[in-house]
Amino acid sequence: MLVKTAGIVLKKIPYTDHSAVVHIFTQTNGLVPFLVQGLGKSKSKGAYYQSGQIIELVYNDKQSVGLRRIKEVTLHPDSPILLDIIAQQLCFFYTELISLSLEDAHTDLELFDFIKKELCDSLQKSQHKYAPIRFVLGLCSQLGYQIDADVHFPHLDGVKLQLKQIMQGEDPGIDRHTRRILLNRLVERLQIEAFPEKSVYSLRIIDELLG
Repeated sequence: MLVKTAGIVLKKIPYTDHSAVVHIFTQTNGLVPFLVQGLGKSKSKGAYYQSGQIIELVYNDKQSVGLRRIKEVTLHPDSPILLDIIAQQLCFFYTELISLSLEDAHTDLELFDFIKKELCDSLQKSQHKYAPIRFVLGLCSQLGYQIDADVHFPHLDGVKLQLKQIMQGEDPGIDRHTRRILLNRLVERLQIEAFPEKSVYSLRIIDELLG
């Protein structure tokens, strides 16, 4: 059966000199691994499979297991344009967290819409300051991991209000040190619940860029 769907590229793992296994979070079928060939022959084709790209793809889903093959692919009109190093690193951070958190192929339209919106909105320069905090808060909520400010931030006064303001796109006026604490503890909470034996390698870079 041919499936036409939007998808968010999470990661690309080299397979041979001209092919790679690409993990895509699809709108219709959840997380799906694809074998993509011919990457060394076409620069434009390789551009579709960068982490964080939102694409439209057509593929045959008759297989019960194993890697799928993409028949057609184009960029989605809402795919983010990464104009600066901060946007690029935020994109890597987001897709790493999603890749670590998702292990099966179940469909989750709300999660897909959340990730798509965050990739499109929070990579804008005006949103960089609190974007990673808002993203992790939203991802925890989508995955069912409740954040309790009194439990996870017992020594930070007013943190409930600050987190609420961040989620609403407001600036609570917290300093660099507090932003780092919030982000690291939120990631730690997600890590404990979703991928306890894995590490988030992009967190250190985000700390340095946006802390």
